This record gives sequence, structure tokens and C-alpha cells, in this order.
Amino acid sequence: LVLYVFFREMGKSKVKAGGGSSSKRSNDSGRSSAWGADKHSSRVDARLASLQKKCNKKGQHISEALSSGYKRSNFAHDSRDKIDDSRIRLNIALCKKELEKLRKNLTEWDEVEEKMKRKKKEEEEMRKRKLEEDEMNGIKKKKKRGRLGPETWKLRGAARPASEVYDFDTRYVCPHVQEHERAKERSQRLRNILSIHRGEFASSTAPQPQCRTFLSLLMQLGTLCVEAKRLRSAREAFLECMELEGDDYE
Repeated sequence: LVLYVFFREMGKSKVKAGGGSSSKRSNDSGRSSAWGADKHSSRVDARLASLQKKCNKKGQHISEALSSGYKRSNFAHDSRDKIDDSRIRLNIALCKKELEKLRKNLTEWDEVEEKMKRKKKEEEEMRKRKLEEDEMNGIKKKKKRGRLGPETWKLRGAARPASEVYDFDTRYVCPHVQEHERAKERSQRLRNILSIHRGEFASSTAPQPQCRTFLSLLMQLGTLCVEAKRLRSAREAFLECMELEGDDYE
């Protein structure tokens, strides 16, 4: 009987302890609620109220503080401004890349290479135009099957002709000397268009359309830098564009 009473009292105490812990858990879960519109609006109101107090101390209207760079996105989880800034930075990087590529081409202008580029571009356009015309007329070009001819083979090792391997052959031409001569001839043909045609980039005497494209890229870069509030870079781009453009618009 004594043991029965003892175990019964122990069971009651365990039940009381368990009930207390479960009620505590339920109270804790009730206190921690998820983020909602009411919390969001209360936080916004609190930030605006603190800003109003600062403006009252300075004798400033709250609209002036909001117009001078106060962003709700800092606390409203709004990333529109950040997306716009990232887009502007990306466009600035792409514009600078195209500008440096064209600048290198203009500072090392080779008329022979430019003629080859134009000829290759015209041939490619003609080939595409011909393919489009054939497709419109219903003509399909048959693809060549089988192994390519020996004129396309690139011989290596012992299969190469003697004139390419042995220097005692009368037809042998050293590739290093040949490359050096080509580089020497190219250096004599090079011209710096940025210095030769400075002040007349918009005229017909300068190589077109490269020069006008260069001016357009400078204007784009300056405008993007103004949007990004990089005023020093924008000023440099605009000044360079003014120096290169000149007054002759024929």
C-alpha cells in the first residue's frame, strides 16, 4: 500500500510538470509571429517618425530630406534602386569595353587590314544574302559528304615537305624571319587616327564609320556616368568628344 501511494504521487507530479512545459511552449509560440504587413508598416512609420524629429531639430521640412537621397528601399526590402544601379554599372562596363577596343583600332590604324576586313565582311553578307534568296526560292544546297580533299590537309612531322623543314633547302623560309618582316612592314603602315584627325572626326576626311562610332560611344559613356553620378568621368568623356569632333560636319 505504501508503494502504491508513493508511485501515485510521483505520477501526479510528472503530469503537472509536463502540463506546465507544454503551456510554456504554447505561450512562446504565440509570442513569435511571422513578419507581416502590420510589422512592416510599423517599422516604416517608426523610421519616418525619427526622420521627422531630426528635421524638426534642423528646421528642415521632411520633403527636402526625402528628396535628397532618402531611400525607402533600405528598410522596405525594395531592390528597384539597386537593380537600376547595377544595370547602369553594367552598361558603363560594356561601353568602356567597346570604346577601348575601337580606340586601339584607331591608334594602330592599318589601311591594308581594314580593306581585308571590309572585303571579308562584304563576302559574308553576300553569302548570307544568297542563302536567304535560295531559301525563299526553295533551293536547298546539298552538303558535301565524305572526306575532304588533300588541299585541306595540314601536314605534320615527317609528312611535311622539305622546304618547310630543312634550312639547307633553297626554298626554305624561316617562319621567325618572315614574321619579323611582316611586323616591320605593318609598323611602317600604322597611323594614329586620334592624333592625325583630331578636331575633324565628324568630317568625311576621317575614316568612317569608325570615327563617328567612337564619338557616339564617348557620348553614351558620358551620359551613363552622369546617371551614375560619376561626374569626373563624365566630364572627361565629354571633353574628349568635343576635342575630337571639331566643327566640320560635312
